Parts: sequence; C-alpha cells; structure tokens
Amino acid sequence: MESWAAEHPLNPRLLASELADVLRTIGPSTQVLDHTAASVTLYDPTTGAGGVTIDALADYFDRYSVGAPADTIETTNGAAQAGAVLLSKPWIGRLESEAEARATIAAGLQQVAPAPAPNGGALPTEQHQSPLSGSAPECLALRQAQQRLEGEQSASERLEAAEQQAATLRKEIERRNAREQTLEQALQQAREEAERYRRTAAEDRRKLTLAEDQLREHAGIIEFMNPNNPLSPVEGRRGVMVWCEMTENGQTDPTTAGIGVGPLAGRLWQQHFGKPREIVVKRLQWFLTWPARKLGGAVAKKAPKKG
Repeated sequence: MESWAAEHPLNPRLLASELADVLRTIGPSTQVLDHTAASVTLYDPTTGAGGVTIDALADYFDRYSVGAPADTIETTNGAAQAGAVLLSKPWIGRLESEAEARATIAAGLQQVAPAPAPNGGALPTEQHQSPLSGSAPECLALRQAQQRLEGEQSASERLEAAEQQAATLRKEIERRNAREQTLEQALQQAREEAERYRRTAAEDRRKLTLAEDQLREHAGIIEFMNPNNPLSPVEGRRGVMVWCEMTENGQTDPTTAGIGVGPLAGRLWQQHFGKPREIVVKRLQWFLTWPARKLGGAVAKKAPKKG
C-alpha cells in the first residue's frame, strides 16, 4: 500500500480516505466487484475465492486512512489475506484520478472558506482543522460542474475533430472526383483514338482487298511481262514497255503533239532495242493504235461550224 500510494501527490492516508469515499459512490455497498476489477488469488479450495464487495474494499481503505491498516479483506466467502486480493491497475487508476480531482476541489474550498469553529468559538488553526472530504456535497457539486465543462470541452473538441475530418474527406472526394474526371477524359480520348484506328484499319483492309482483286485481274499481264516465264513473248514485252513510256503509264495521250503512234513507237523502239524493221513498226502501229485514231496518227481537229 505504501509503495502504491508513494506514486501519488496526495498524502497516502488522505488518498486512501478519498478512495473509500469514491468507491461508495460508484454503486451499492453490497455490490460485488467484477473479477476483472478485484480478484482473490489465494483462497481455501473448499470455500472458493469469493468476491469483494464495494463496502469491504472501502472499509479496507478507511482503516488504512486512520493509520490502522488491516491484514485481511472480507470476501463473500470469508476473510482473505490483503496481499491475496489483486486490483486491476487501470480500474483502480481511474478511481485514483477521481479521488485526486475531488481532493483538489476540497482543498481549494477549505482554503477560501475555512469551516467555522463549533459553538461560535475561535476559528481552528490550519494545523488542527479537519480536512474536507472530496465527496462532500459541495465538493461533489463542483466536481459535477467541472465534469460537465470537461464534457462540453470534450464534445467541442470531438465536434472540431469531426469537422476537420469531414473537411479532409471532402478534399479527398474532390481529389478523387477530379482524378475520375481526368481518367474519364483519357478513356474517351482512347475510345476516339481506337475508333480512328479501327476506321483506318478498315480502310487499309479495303484497299488491300482492292489491290488483291486487281492483282488477280492482272495476274495474266504480270506473267506476260515476266521475262522468266517461258510463255512470255519478247516482242510483246517490248511493245508494252514502249506503250508505257509513250503514254507515261497510261496517263498522257502522245498524239497531242501531232506525231502518229507508229513513228513515235518506232522512235522509242530504236532508242532501246535498235532500229526496228518495217514489219515491226507496222505491228507496233497496229498493236498500239486506239480505235479513235486514224491509222495511228493524230486525230484531225474538226473545223468550226460557220455562221
């Protein structure tokens, strides 16, 4: 008891007295304390551990406060050694804090308003004045008012903490909403980009299909122009090459310059393959002549109509 009380600012006997008073205010005197608060470790197996009542524990502290500590504490199954009764440190600690708070209020009241001497005699000196109990009605009233203020302050602090938490949550929600909006925009851009790719791919497939169709349609002419194909005629390949050069691959009408197809084809043949024989020129002329051309020459312009 001495080592336990030495950790507190109050006089050990005063602390014990205040604890006894506090105990009597937490419940009926016959109430058995929960085993998590007070438990008996050494007991007679035939009778059991028993429980410690509020009044029994308060009486133990009362006896200590008057300088007559008891060796035993009464339980519901008889007396037990005081050292065999263990008190929960968190539980007794809360009672100690309450006892100290009440004792502080009592000391303050006694300083500002000393108790009058009995029978109207002289005021007792401070050394002989009986200490005021922290559980006296006036002290309890002040303690309750103090607890209300503490409760209001605690509630205010909790409200402020809740408001700060709410503000933090709002900022977090705004941040997440902004992030979600950014992701949505990025997703929309990705969808649009994917649609562009899809359309481009579809157009590429269409062009590839068209090219494949054209390739199949012109597979014969490709083999016709293939010098490695034994069925490809040399003169035929040369004639097509002359036509390609003469028409710029079918983009230009060579007769617009006033030169007939025969002479022009013969000239190109000579440039590449040497001077052609007359029969070759005639065959080229026949081979390359347009139906709209007359004898392979330039089409004559029609005279403008008069009047």
